[in-house]
Amino acid sequence: MKAFVGVILLMSLAVFSCKEQSTAPEDKAVMTIGSITANPPIVAKGDLVVLSADINFNGVDAQNDVSYEWYCNEGRFSSTRSQQAVWTAPSALGDCQIDLAVTHAGQSASGSTTVKVVQTPASGYGCVSGFIVDEGGNPIANKTVALGTGESVKTDPKGYFFMENIPQGSNDIDFPDLGYLWAASYNNAMNVIGGHVNHLGKIILYASTAPSILSTKQASGRRIVLSWTPSDLNLYEFIDLYQNDVRIRRYPPTVTADVIQSGGEGYVTFKFKAVPFHGKLSEFSSSASSSFVNAIDPPASTSGFTFQSFFTAVLYWQTMEYEQYLSGYRIAYYGSYYWYFLTSLLPATTHQYTLSTRPGDQTIYYVISIADDGSFNNYQYQSQRLTINTPRLEDVTGLAATVSSSPTKADLRWNRITNHSPWYDGYIIERAEGTGSSMGSFQQIGIVLNIGSELFSDLTAVAGVAYTYRLSAFAVRPQSSDTSRSGGATVEATMP
Repeated sequence: MKAFVGVILLMSLAVFSCKEQSTAPEDKAVMTIGSITANPPIVAKGDLVVLSADINFNGVDAQNDVSYEWYCNEGRFSSTRSQQAVWTAPSALGDCQIDLAVTHAGQSASGSTTVKVVQTPASGYGCVSGFIVDEGGNPIANKTVALGTGESVKTDPKGYFFMENIPQGSNDIDFPDLGYLWAASYNNAMNVIGGHVNHLGKIILYASTAPSILSTKQASGRRIVLSWTPSDLNLYEFIDLYQNDVRIRRYPPTVTADVIQSGGEGYVTFKFKAVPFHGKLSEFSSSASSSFVNAIDPPASTSGFTFQSFFTAVLYWQTMEYEQYLSGYRIAYYGSYYWYFLTSLLPATTHQYTLSTRPGDQTIYYVISIADDGSFNNYQYQSQRLTINTPRLEDVTGLAATVSSSPTKADLRWNRITNHSPWYDGYIIERAEGTGSSMGSFQQIGIVLNIGSELFSDLTAVAGVAYTYRLSAFAVRPQSSDTSRSGGATVEATMP
């Protein structure tokens, strides 16, 4: 019985051991050859071919024990034991089958590809080959590849083409069957070398699109600052700018902005086309519009003024964009037919000016931008006007007179002025004998040099005489005898 149990235990361990071994990663690994590529697939005798294999593993290559063995009964290899090999074509013409054997983790796989060996082209002639694919790497099959010298051929299912007896020298390549706009990644002038197979490799055809216009901004001096997105530098040789459907400029693809200048004012549209190194000219980009103007004036919405007194107002305006195209500014007003300039040219870095004003006046001013060519804008003044209403001197309110006999005098009282009080210099007091229709002329009898005052006493009044008093606020222009005064408030008083 014990012996039987022992046998059972040994069998169980053996089964368990087998299960453990069957789950090893190496045993589960499955290997296949995805593809074998010969580049190029057609060569002249003695030319080199690069061979590469795409190997797919399902599992873990823990020991990295993959081995390769390339074989061909013709030609020679530089190495036969790596995933990529270089093979030299033999002198014999025709199809050469190249085989690959791969082993890994006790498994093996094999595959093959064919390289065609053709006669070395005669002196003065060459062969041209290559692959045509789209942006996603997919072959473009059964499409015509045409050269500028007239030769043409259709691509095979892999997008491959091969042409013989091509005259040596520079040549153009075209794809006339393609109905869409395209640009080729092959951007060098093709030069066919006589006596060789000229392999162009993989030529990628992209959708041919023009740059997109980002912005157009007006600048003084009949200029427009234009900016756009960059083009694919590998595809495009030039980008062409059209103004009102007429091509005016050609740029390398690295340029993304320019300043366009015109001899006159007016509305224009801009759009682009891209010119590939090889391919069809792109469609037009979307268009953008703007206007050429003589000069851009500071708009009223960003300009204004502040008063310093009844006689001065500081006019200010915004910092202009692209001021490098301005020679400066001038302050002006507009008459019936002409601009009347109040200043000489102010530097372009100036953004304020102190105006001379008078109390109660209304004046419409303009800040006129002067372009570096001396031109200025005649069409924006309605949106750029600044109306300055200078405050009037206020009349005194609440003027009253109190008379007394001991001593004989008239005390005048009023409500002091508080609005714009720092702008005033005080009050002027005048007196006339009589009242109403019998009143004489006013004569100044005193000055109060404090706008905050509320009292003046007339100590020169004569008993028994009726008087009319007039009180006016006044202001004096600095560095001048020019005095402005309010209309004046009057009050009658009869001395006891």
